[in-house]
Amino acid sequence: MNSPKSIILAGPQGSGKGTVGKTIAERYGMQIFETGGKLREIAKTTETPAKGTPEEEMTTDQKIKATMERGDLVSNELIMSMVREVLSSITENGVIFDGIPRTPEQAKGLKILLDECNQQCEVVLIDIGEEETLKRLVQRKICVDCGKSPSPKHKEDSCDCCGGNLITRPDDQPEKIKRRLKDYREKTVPALNEFDDIIRINGEQSPEEVLSDVLQALDPILKQTE
Repeated sequence: MNSPKSIILAGPQGSGKGTVGKTIAERYGMQIFETGGKLREIAKTTETPAKGTPEEEMTTDQKIKATMERGDLVSNELIMSMVREVLSSITENGVIFDGIPRTPEQAKGLKILLDECNQQCEVVLIDIGEEETLKRLVQRKICVDCGKSPSPKHKEDSCDCCGGNLITRPDDQPEKIKRRLKDYREKTVPALNEFDDIIRINGEQSPEEVLSDVLQALDPILKQTE
């Protein structure tokens, strides 16, 4: 059997990579690691360390929880610790990374961890222009309960995952979106350039065409594991 193959699924916000990631995970039996979602899960489910607990006695999740409760940014070191734990638990099917790497530093750290765990990696970039990103994000909804966005074809006012109410994200205002796009251009694009080969997908097609192009690119790679 060949080494496990993992996927870095990249693209600006609004590119639809979350929806594509779910389909890839189901098709190839892979696990999804979505950085923002994982951090929210840790904040919600991890018990707060007792006051005065030395950091060296905390688990990675407890360190992250304590950091977030202080209102501090989660360090790259803790993010990489989280990734290491995920990779150490993966068997033959690999993992889909969504939301990492965001910086060249994270990209270099991720490459080291992938090598340590004997994981081959493919980078899939679903690319859309800034004008299209703005148009999509100002219309985007999010569930107040589970934090997930509905599928593109979902037209109801309730979440298609848990039934919760859908609202417009507070940070999906045009000026805030433009700041995030600036970060994407200046940090995430250079991070992706740390990798040798990138599978580039035109994200401005219909969702069905985007998914078709992604699967056409990945099928020959991910079905060679047996």
